Amino acid sequence: MTGVTIDHLVATIAFTGAILLFTGLFTQTLQVAILYQQNRHVALKASDLLDSILLNPGYPFSWGTTNTTLSLFGLQQPGESGYSISSFALMRLLSSWDRVYYNQTGEWYSNVSWGQDGGYLLVPVSDSVNYETAAKLLGVNGTYGFHLTIQPTLRIHVSELSLNPLQLEVQVEGPGFPLSGAALSYSLFWVSGIDPIEETPLLNYTSGNEQTDATGSSLLNFSDPVVDGSKAYTILVHTRLGGLIGAGYKSRDSRTSCGKIIPFIDDFE
Repeated sequence: MTGVTIDHLVATIAFTGAILLFTGLFTQTLQVAILYQQNRHVALKASDLLDSILLNPGYPFSWGTTNTTLSLFGLQQPGESGYSISSFALMRLLSSWDRVYYNQTGEWYSNVSWGQDGGYLLVPVSDSVNYETAAKLLGVNGTYGFHLTIQPTLRIHVSELSLNPLQLEVQVEGPGFPLSGAALSYSLFWVSGIDPIEETPLLNYTSGNEQTDATGSSLLNFSDPVVDGSKAYTILVHTRLGGLIGAGYKSRDSRTSCGKIIPFIDDFE
């Protein structure tokens, strides 16, 4: 009788242990399956959200260049297909930089900076699209959060070789390699002096076209007309090759008593 009881206890303990073991394994498998479904759902939602942002121009289609109120959020270039982004729409997104108050207009402006060496563009906060508005128009406000980072495919670096006359070197880089044979177009604005009456800079303008060599670089010489780059200048450079588009710039501050010229948007049209 004692042997039967012991056998029964051992069998009960073994059975209970097996149940606990398989329950743990099943729970762990179930947790993995639930986590996989959650991650898959988030991944699909992120893909759908990315397509909604990048594959539609929003509405109205020209909201990046007009004063209209946005009713559908999207960053695609109007009239284009695929992942072609409107640069004007990007400039209407509320910048994460510090905001600027301009007392002559009584408005706050978003600082859409061109870089760290003195280029600025101020866009009215009242006309900018903030994160909450974009999330609401996309239908994910309060449900999902997202962070969108956009970087150029082509990068343009402009460096000074001489200042008087001005000579610049433009280097174009693609995804990890120099871009040879790319068409360049540039616009140069420079200061030739100071108006004695208005005490404002006298601005001049010239433009031209070049092409990058086998190393992805191109030299820009401004000897006709002669440009003294030591006073002040800004150059904008655009490049195109095989459907890829890039833009870059460089500015030099004259460090005079005139101060800096900081443009701001008054009317998107």
